[in-house]
Amino acid sequence: MLQHTAGRRISVTTADFDMLDREMRDGQIVFEAEHVDRDAHLDQVIDKPWGHEYRIYADHFFDIWKLRIRPGHSTSLHCHPRKETVLVCLNGKAEIHFLNHLIEVAAPNYICIDRGVFHSTTNVGGDDLDLIEIETPRNKLDLVRMRDHYGRARAKYERETSSIEVPTVEPALSILGAKMRAGDCSGRYQFQVLSGLDLAKHRYENAVCLVALGVRQALSRDIQILLPDQVGIYPFRDDQQYFSILADYSSVN
Repeated sequence: MLQHTAGRRISVTTADFDMLDREMRDGQIVFEAEHVDRDAHLDQVIDKPWGHEYRIYADHFFDIWKLRIRPGHSTSLHCHPRKETVLVCLNGKAEIHFLNHLIEVAAPNYICIDRGVFHSTTNVGGDDLDLIEIETPRNKLDLVRMRDHYGRARAKYERETSSIEVPTVEPALSILGAKMRAGDCSGRYQFQVLSGLDLAKHRYENAVCLVALGVRQALSRDIQILLPDQVGIYPFRDDQQYFSILADYSSVN
């Protein structure tokens, strides 16, 4: 059954519990944790059979990635047992398949996926599908793959990197211990950390998506997303920080 979404939350079901429990009993799962000091490849562009992905922001709590899925391709049917996920569609049209239903997501909408929910994302449009993936807590290796068109079922997260050029990961000076890129590989988007005061004082008409950062959101597992129609009317707190995805109009010919 096809359902449409605008920020809808998908909760874990008995079917998800049963599938994960069965895999654990069969000894198919080895839970891993990301080690900041020896997983430097995660700051590179990761090659995927369906396209590529790369980290655009990370701090002690949040991990934000940009994905590009080629037309007709899809991610594995997988879950993240220990982290919450939000998928924001920047460009294209996706079908997100769950164990018992599927949902269509198109720009600029998003979907919230609870930890433990098995899901697979398919590009059903004619153009590349660009997504932003926000996760908390940060742990890229928290991954259980069940089914996969490319033979990766039950495989760990990839270590293969791509030669695609993208701005390097640099310290995010406004948040201790955070790092980020200044933009994406296409030049269509810029990334900044902006305060609520910045956003309240200035009109960011090129804002595509804002992600609220901080301990409050992370510990409550509440990934707060603001889309363009909310930016001009939202009551921003001066001291709240937002990871901001901005359209780079200078890249348009």
